[in-house]
Amino acid sequence: MIGFGLPIHHARFRRGTVQKRTAGTTHWDDLLTLAVLARSGSYAACARELGLTHATVIRRLRRLETALGAPVAESMQGRIELSPAGRIALAAAEQMERHAARIGRELEARRASPGSVSGTVRLTATEGVATLFIAERLPALRERHPGLTVELIVEARRASLARREAHLAIRLNRPVEEQVVARRVGAIHYGVYGNAVMRRRYADEGLAALPFCQLALSLAPGVALPEIRWVDKQIARDAIVLSSNSVDTLLMAAAAGAGAALLPHFAARTQPSLHLLQDCPDVRREVWLAYPSEYRRQPRFRAVADWLAECFAEMP
Repeated sequence: MIGFGLPIHHARFRRGTVQKRTAGTTHWDDLLTLAVLARSGSYAACARELGLTHATVIRRLRRLETALGAPVAESMQGRIELSPAGRIALAAAEQMERHAARIGRELEARRASPGSVSGTVRLTATEGVATLFIAERLPALRERHPGLTVELIVEARRASLARREAHLAIRLNRPVEEQVVARRVGAIHYGVYGNAVMRRRYADEGLAALPFCQLALSLAPGVALPEIRWVDKQIARDAIVLSSNSVDTLLMAAAAGAGAALLPHFAARTQPSLHLLQDCPDVRREVWLAYPSEYRRQPRFRAVADWLAECFAEMP
């Protein structure tokens, strides 16, 4: 019995034979499957994250239900709903997952040679920040620390620091993960940009005369990003000619002349054909650097963290 309220047993090897699992025994892989299901929101996404088949996910959950003697989850109108037993099991699974991840992080940190800035660092950031800001600055980091290898992960979903999906993360809001060091390293500032044609129209007729490309994201009710709020307030609906969830797409569309766009200054400066039409000092996003507390004094993580702080301190 381990201290999470659920007995965990593993197969025992005895003279070349394996003792079979018995009903009523709760196994870690079943609890892990429940945790990933609750986090991902669907059986298909759960299977993808774990590298399992859909049938194996179902089989693990049924085995967990047999062990607990109660159902743990069901699909309700496309959403996963946990039962009371499922919520109890999930709390235990998440606590176990946190402890297992912490052990992994501490062991990884201990493996680093004292004072050695070498090895692999997994860094995660949003598409625009990773592609248009960090990537072009990586040669300077390589020159400073030739023993480092950087894995730059562009977030399709938020990579977990607790589960070591990334070592360091650049977030555009204050991190709330447990046992994570959060360090504000800069801010993203915005302006309205357009190509030469848009600049002439803006000079003659003003902002209201321009077709506009806007950022569109699916957010929780009541949540609005400052760059989305600004467009909602300043731009008429019938002026919108393109909506996209990708800053890169808006950038390229504006450079091609599809319309004007509210863009981060750092992104717009990668396109020589774009001109600043209107600065928007009230629109800004804070940039935060986050990493597990175990990595605070490890040379390779500290080196990359300090380099990132330098880069974002100089962000236009």
